[in-house]
Order: sequence, then structure tokens, then C-alpha cells
Amino acid sequence: MLWLTLLNILLFWEIISDFMLVLKIFAIITIISFVLNHVESKPLAAILIVAISWFVVFEWWQFFGGIYLLYTLITLGISGMLVDFFFISGMAGDRTPQQVADDNSPVSSSLDLAQRKERLEAARRIHAMKKRPGGMMR
Repeated sequence: MLWLTLLNILLFWEIISDFMLVLKIFAIITIISFVLNHVESKPLAAILIVAISWFVVFEWWQFFGGIYLLYTLITLGISGMLVDFFFISGMAGDRTPQQVADDNSPVSSSLDLAQRKERLEAARRIHAMKKRPGGMMR
């Protein structure tokens, strides 16, 4: 029974090491993309890619790994979710969601869109009747 517990712990550390390998691969891809977008000379770009990758991924990974993970989370939308939660949702104040939706929103629901289309079609029909002599419709 003890060996199963030890095996589970070892398997957990294997998953963590696999995750770190994937994170290092993504870091290398990010470094390649950054250098190729900012350096036009191909030999210089290759030297910079190798040097920066070696320094970031192998020498100082304990420092840069956490920073890169935070950077990845921010760019994948975690920051957008935090801004929505802390700033956008708090702007309503004491008003109800219906009052907030009624404040000149472009489209608050599909029902609202359908009602706007009906009003637009009715206005077009009235306008078409005014243009025709005798108010005849098509």
C-alpha cells in the first residue's frame, strides 16, 4: 500500500515535469517569434534566439518560468476577466440589470432586436405609402 502512495507522488511529479517541458517549448516559441519580428538580419536573429533561449530556458528558468506563466495567463484573457469583474460589473451602481440594459444599449437581447426590426419595417411601409400616389401599397 505504501508503494502505491509513493507511485502516486512520483506520477504527480512526472505530470509537473511534463507541464514544465511544455511551458519551456512555448517559451522558446515566444522567443523565436519575438526575435524574428524585431531583428531583420537572419544570422544575428539565429544567434540571439540561441543565446536568449539558453539563458531563459536553461540558466534562469526558476525566475523566468513564473514570469512567463503569468504573462501567458494575462495574454490569454485572465486580465480581461478581472477587468470585467472588478470594473465593468461595478459601474451599474444601485440600478437593476433591466435599467442598465435600457440605457441606449445597441442590442440587449434577441427579443429587442426583433422588436427593432419590426419597427423599422413598419416605418419603411409607412414611408413607401407616402411616396406612392393615392397611398397604394405594392
